[in-house]
Amino acid sequence: MRFLMAAILLASGHSALGATPSLALVEGSQVRLDGDSTLHKYHAVASKLAASFVLDGPAEEDLASLIRRDGVKSGEISFAATGLSSSEKRLDKNMWKALRAERYPNIRFQMSSYQAFPSTKGAAFAVKIRGRLEVGGVEQPIEVTAEAFVGSGQVRLIGSQQLRMSDFKVQAPVLMGGLMRTKNEVTITFDLRIRRTP
Repeated sequence: MRFLMAAILLASGHSALGATPSLALVEGSQVRLDGDSTLHKYHAVASKLAASFVLDGPAEEDLASLIRRDGVKSGEISFAATGLSSSEKRLDKNMWKALRAERYPNIRFQMSSYQAFPSTKGAAFAVKIRGRLEVGGVEQPIEVTAEAFVGSGQVRLIGSQQLRMSDFKVQAPVLMGGLMRTKNEVTITFDLRIRRTP
């Protein structure tokens, strides 16, 4: 997905790719997909994320303040389509096939703009993020809202968005000879834990 869910980096010892100083994701960052089927609900998680950011601000500026004043000028998050993993191997294989992972190995989100505003849910602030999400080689515009929690030198962005697989020309996987049919609608939930890098 050339997807923006906020702009991001290698999620288990990730190093920033953008300008200096930049941002990095810390351990615990993940993207989760939840869906339903004719048999049961399912979910898959990607925790090895890559991200890059372009910042506009001095190195000593507080991260939360930087985000609030539109100091993140661009950002991209990506992960391998085969990095989405559930507890069912057969489901994973069918999901990767539906995502055309062999031809289009990465899901990407590219942020184009964002706006910070007061949270109504007890967070430090909220962020409305706009960008383009790429899944299976197909790009679509997307807008997501995240709640921002601040602490320990980090900003944690948590949010979710419903998507239709058909918007990305993804055919909902069918398993067990048609006995299990997954539904077209899925929910993407992201938990991004961001810190500054030197």
